[in-house]
Amino acid sequence: TGGLTCPAQRERSVEHYASRDALDIEGLGEKAVQQLLDAGLVLDPADLYELTVAALTDLEGWGETSARNLVTEMEAAREPPLVDFLVALGIPDVGTVTARNLAREFGTFEAILDAADDGDTDAFEAVPDVGPTVARSIVEFFEGEGNRAVIDRLLDHVDPQAAAETGGDALDGLTFVFTGSLEGYTRSDAQELVERNGGSATSSVSGNTDYLVLGDNPGQRKQDDAEEHDVETLNEDEFEELLDDAGVL
Repeated sequence: TGGLTCPAQRERSVEHYASRDALDIEGLGEKAVQQLLDAGLVLDPADLYELTVAALTDLEGWGETSARNLVTEMEAAREPPLVDFLVALGIPDVGTVTARNLAREFGTFEAILDAADDGDTDAFEAVPDVGPTVARSIVEFFEGEGNRAVIDRLLDHVDPQAAAETGGDALDGLTFVFTGSLEGYTRSDAQELVERNGGSATSSVSGNTDYLVLGDNPGQRKQDDAEEHDVETLNEDEFEELLDDAGVL
């Protein structure tokens, strides 16, 4: 119940922030997180964005490549979809479905914070799948002094992307995951384009994913997950061809 700063839950909160169901940050498993905590490099999720290659390579088992890969992963996680960011915070009773409903109803993280600051449980109860208990849980989470301090620090590093307003249904029913750096889009722009046209963009590959779009230096874990779940992979040119065929471009 201590939230993002409770010592007993600190490791779990950092692990959850980086987990496949949240921001899916490759290279931050249980062992790595514990090592970062033990070294004093990370106390909460906000510290992940301040990691440097030099600090990481001072740790046992970290080479230049693994350190640089993690720093790159954190850079790519600075503009997460609002749904993934809400899940990553670990708000009690808020899983992916509830986070998606919150994002759809409120649109921006700022709007969610405003409602929480006002103690407006009615606004949260108006969201599908949110009853009085969950609404109160959301408000109490954001009211927590320690939680809010971490969130304020996170917002110095992260810009959760507003839920895109729909512009059509050309990609309705399709779920995309992006990995690596795209040449023609930022990752957030590509995600917004998909969502604006009726599709879904998530951070992790699952059996519900239709396409994994590979940019430069893609994450290996996402590629392995795509192979495991028989998910089709596209390079950037193939992604644009799919958009063109669907009438999006």
